[in-house]
Amino acid sequence: MKNPKYINKYAVVAIYNEGDGAQPLVHVEDTFCCISAAKKFAKEVAQDMLDTFNGPEDDPERSNYKFKDVWEKVDNHEDDEFLDWGYDPIDGMICWRVRVTWYTEEA
Repeated sequence: MKNPKYINKYAVVAIYNEGDGAQPLVHVEDTFCCISAAKKFAKEVAQDMLDTFNGPEDDPERSNYKFKDVWEKVDNHEDDEFLDWGYDPIDGMICWRVRVTWYTEEA
């Protein structure tokens, strides 16, 4: 019997973190085979959330926040077992965190 081979995969997740007493809700946005693609996509997810937060272009009362006003980059510079890379909202402006997390899958 052949030994199975395993590979790391990376999931970009959005985590609901509003302080309303609800249980945290984790939504997997997409999965990737390499961390660089996952990191790039995590920023795209965060940007999309910011665009929704800012509102539609034709709304005169829409917010006009920039990415750096709303998101704080998170990177603990640890090995994969402690990977914590993504974006946290600043001052609770957005009720979602975005993270890259890893898991192992049989190849």
